[in-house]
Amino acid sequence: MTTCFFTMFVNTALIQLLSSANFQQTILRWIPIRNHYNDFVSDWYVVIGTSLQTTMLITAFMPYVTFGIS
Repeated sequence: MTTCFFTMFVNTALIQLLSSANFQQTILRWIPIRNHYNDFVSDWYVVIGTSLQTTMLITAFMPYVTFGIS
């Protein structure tokens, strides 16, 4: 259960946050990811927040859907 939690956490939160980050003005500027969101601005929430929310809703309700199908 713990492994499943950490795997889903990394997949849902960390990968999406890191892939949408801008590291130019941080200590991690050697990472070659250059996106246009410097901080948690309203546009970030519209684009990335919606994606995170959709992923979390699918993850929350998918066990019930598969149980209902079977």
